[in-house]
Amino acid sequence: MTLFDTREQAFEMKHAKDAEKQFRALARRARLLGDWAAKQLGLTGDAAKAYSREVVIAHLDDTDSACITQKLLSDLAGRVEADAIHAKVAEYRREARKRPRATD
Repeated sequence: MTLFDTREQAFEMKHAKDAEKQFRALARRARLLGDWAAKQLGLTGDAAKAYSREVVIAHLDDTDSACITQKLLSDLAGRVEADAIHAKVAEYRREARKRPRATD
């Protein structure tokens, strides 16, 4: 194996690790948003967990914030202002980047 092959392999491994880290951060953000929204809806116990899972699944369908934001806007209509929802999305994005482990 040449030096260039080794270097290429190292870059590929770094890219894969960075992509996994990014995915975990986005999944954590989705879970935090789901937990917050469940509280806003007055859900507790299994219903809150199920709703949080729905938000995470929305993240899996589209890793962009738009899909999750649209879901929260429609689910929380009349309960929470749109500005507050956008603020929570931004807040949890920052928090998830600090601690990207989705299992916390």
